[in-house]
Amino acid sequence: MRISRLRQAEMVLRNFCKKSGFCSSFPEFRIQLHRSRSCYRISNLFCDLLGGIMQGFVVLLTFLVLLCATPLQADGPGFHGDVRVGIFPFSPINYIDNDGRVQGFNPDLLREISRLQGWSLTFVPGSWSEGLERLQGGDIDLVMSVIYTPERAELMDYTVESVLEVWGQVFVSPESAVQGIADLAGKRVALMRGDMNGQNFKKTATELGVTCEFIEFAGFSEVFAAVRDKAVFAGVAPQHFGLRKSGDYDLVPSSIQFSPVPLYFAARKAAQHSLLSQIDVQLNSWKKDKDSYYYERLSYWLGVQQVRTEILPPWLLGSLAGFVALALLLLFMGLLLKSQVKKRTGELSQSNAELLGSRERYRKLITTMVQPMALHEIICGPGGVPVDYRFLEVNPAFEEFLARPAAEIVGKRVLELMPSTEPRWIDSFGKVALSGGALHFQDYSAELDQHFDVAAYSPEPGQFVAITTDITARIRMEAEQRRIEEQVLQTQKLESLGVLAGGIAHDFNNILMAVLGHCELALRRLPKESPAISSLEHIKNSAGKAADLANQMLAYSGKGKFVVEPHDLTSIIEEMEQMLTVSVSKKVVLRYEFAPHLPAVEADLTQIRQIILNLVINASDAIGDRSGVVAVSTGVMDCDRAYLAETWLDEKLPDGQYVFLEVADNGCGIDPLTIKRIFEPFFSTKFTGRGLGMAAVLGIVRGHKGAIKVYSEIGKGTTFKVLLPAGNRAAAIYDQPESLPTFKGSGLVLLVDDDETVLSVSASMLRELGFEVLVAKDGREAVQVYADKAQDISFVLTDLTMPHLDGEQAFREMRRINPSVKVILCSGYNEQEVSQKFVGKGLAGFLKKPYPLSALQEAVSQLAEDEYIGRY
Repeated sequence: MRISRLRQAEMVLRNFCKKSGFCSSFPEFRIQLHRSRSCYRISNLFCDLLGGIMQGFVVLLTFLVLLCATPLQADGPGFHGDVRVGIFPFSPINYIDNDGRVQGFNPDLLREISRLQGWSLTFVPGSWSEGLERLQGGDIDLVMSVIYTPERAELMDYTVESVLEVWGQVFVSPESAVQGIADLAGKRVALMRGDMNGQNFKKTATELGVTCEFIEFAGFSEVFAAVRDKAVFAGVAPQHFGLRKSGDYDLVPSSIQFSPVPLYFAARKAAQHSLLSQIDVQLNSWKKDKDSYYYERLSYWLGVQQVRTEILPPWLLGSLAGFVALALLLLFMGLLLKSQVKKRTGELSQSNAELLGSRERYRKLITTMVQPMALHEIICGPGGVPVDYRFLEVNPAFEEFLARPAAEIVGKRVLELMPSTEPRWIDSFGKVALSGGALHFQDYSAELDQHFDVAAYSPEPGQFVAITTDITARIRMEAEQRRIEEQVLQTQKLESLGVLAGGIAHDFNNILMAVLGHCELALRRLPKESPAISSLEHIKNSAGKAADLANQMLAYSGKGKFVVEPHDLTSIIEEMEQMLTVSVSKKVVLRYEFAPHLPAVEADLTQIRQIILNLVINASDAIGDRSGVVAVSTGVMDCDRAYLAETWLDEKLPDGQYVFLEVADNGCGIDPLTIKRIFEPFFSTKFTGRGLGMAAVLGIVRGHKGAIKVYSEIGKGTTFKVLLPAGNRAAAIYDQPESLPTFKGSGLVLLVDDDETVLSVSASMLRELGFEVLVAKDGREAVQVYADKAQDISFVLTDLTMPHLDGEQAFREMRRINPSVKVILCSGYNEQEVSQKFVGKGLAGFLKKPYPLSALQEAVSQLAEDEYIGRY
């Protein structure tokens, strides 16, 4: 069929202008001005002016061409018949203007295709819903601006080629403060009925947990009118329509953009395959040529708005002179615009150079950052829930962090690279990517066994940037610092309590010294048939128990060791087996597991037995009235500083070999708060307990330079492991002590003590043994007495702790007077601690307070090689 003369004239004019270069800069000028926001108003001014002049020029040239043009035939096979096309308001893609003319990008494409293919077009106006109904009823053949959905695909056939992509956007009144989609919560939002942009916005709001009240209207104009009239708070429309029409309704676009979707031509199912195929062929051909009619119309309709005029104004048809005048004016304006374009092009070039420089600086900043930084896109599962994310770009620090090159990271999902990534990381980053917000947090990654400080933000919808800082060393250092502080506080607490317990025990021993001494003296002096003997025995036994209590307090203070010899720990437990069996509940089974050939430990036998007995009895009490097992085991292990640092009494013990005693039960267990207090004196969970058993264990272990490790779980049981330094000497073998024969002493003894009671009873005990006694109440007086009668004094019995001069200082002064002076030292503390101060100084003996008369006799008998001291 013939092509219209008007259309042919328009094409001739376009080709003429393009070849002559007369207005070749015009499209470029429009595009550059459109890309620069700062030049937007200048673009409107010049483009509108030049557009009007160009259209006038087109009309005049068309008039001339109409006079001489001959009909031409369209190329190729045609679709013979009328194509009925449904059109709905969707400016500037397709719409009907105020004069009732069909306008827009899609109608222009269809007009050109119909011209090339030989169709005739009939546009049928209506709403979007009406168009779909007419298509299904066969009243129209084609609809424009259709978004693909699986549901629609069951009713319609689509072109393979899309026409263009459009974004959805939310439009509001200028006074509305909308920063993000969360600001729409609880608001009324207008949508066009059946519009996919509206459906996509509903879905996005639901996924982000934003609840809105949605009101549907027949068209986008009604949507904008409702927002303008305050019937709703906001309206959803395609971005291109909204940007073109929002000013007519005094609305502004918000920052909420979403879901770019392609638009297609569509026909009724299985009805117009040939028609859609011809459209596809033409669209495909146009899209390959950047100078095609497709891109010219795309720039025209989706660029800066222009005021369109009549293609053929009637008043121009009679005047050829006007053509000449307009042509001259157009030439002048063309030259002027070229000058302006050149100027603006220079400005844009400078702006582009600055932009490139800024981008390069940004790139350099990212690549030189010491913190790992990566750009990701979030991956959502059903319901829009984040399930994974993909690496899009990483900086060199991130490559070093994962020990992989960027080529092995970019494009991979995090669950591919780090399969054990915790879901909470994906959830946190998903909120950032989907909400467009920012987040700063600290968390631990079990996958990498590291602590991180993370800052995340969303540069684009569905994407997020994460900047991570490894703070593992700081977190662990803080935890170690807290542990050390707690350990120091506990040690200081125990030391303070130890000093208190030691002081009380020392003074208590002085009192007991008088009680025990007078009891023994009375027992020696009374006839065996005296009725007072029984009472004195009871007093003596009670005083002995009190002395044991004082010894426990001394043990807690760490000063309770007396006789230290090498011992085999396994042998000690085996000897105590009978005692342990009768000490525990009848429902408790004792199970032993001993390591063979243990190294000896330097220890006091009595106190080691006390440790074993206390731990086994406590284990039995923890099991209670039910059946249970107490396992007693021994062994040897190499302990480093890291292991010793986690024990009680970590007083900078040296690493090395330690022999251990382990007592484990399957009883009730100990809660963490109680564990912190179990070694405090007078703290007990037992109804009748004194709270000194475990305190004594701790003190004995401290005195032996050992440590204790405790492990317990509520309802599962408790394990105590006592660590004692392994010795170098073989274990000692002891024989039963022989009873001492009757002893009768002679000579003069200097007795020194600051306690009147102790002084009195000790003097009586010495006289009972046959000695004459000189007394002194402190070290200074003792030195004066010894200086006067050094030749007559056989030996000196002195206390260690005294005012003015203590026992050590007094001993030093007496040695200056007589280097061979014999001194027996008395103290409530252990012999080893005292003896270490007198190593190599000739100390004659040691007595542990409170001492009985038999102990005094044994100590004095050590000096019996001198005939004048005593005889048997």
